[in-house]
Amino acid sequence: MNHPITPLASAQINHDTITIELLEPNAMPPMVRVVWPLQASLIDPKAFPDAAAAVAQLFARAHIVLASLAGARPMNAAEALAEARRKEIPTRFGRP
Repeated sequence: MNHPITPLASAQINHDTITIELLEPNAMPPMVRVVWPLQASLIDPKAFPDAAAAVAQLFARAHIVLASLAGARPMNAAEALAEARRKEIPTRFGRP
C-alpha cells in the first residue's frame, strides 16, 4: 500500500524513540500513527516525571503540526514542524 506519510513529531525518551506520523491512504480517511518502542521501557521513579512530561510535549507538538496542516493557509510538513518547534520551550531531552 503506497500512501503519503507526513512526520508530525518524534523524540527520544528514556533511550527509546517515539514517532507520530500522519498517514493518508488513497481509499481511506487520514489517520495518525504512533510508533512505540518494541519492548517495554523501564524508567527510574525519580526520572518518571521528566519522561511523562516529554511524552506529553511530544503529543502536543504533533497536535500543533496536525492542526497547522488542516489550517486555513496550508503549510508543508517542514514548515509546520518548524513552526511547532519555534513555539515550544526546549527541554533537557534535546529537541523541543
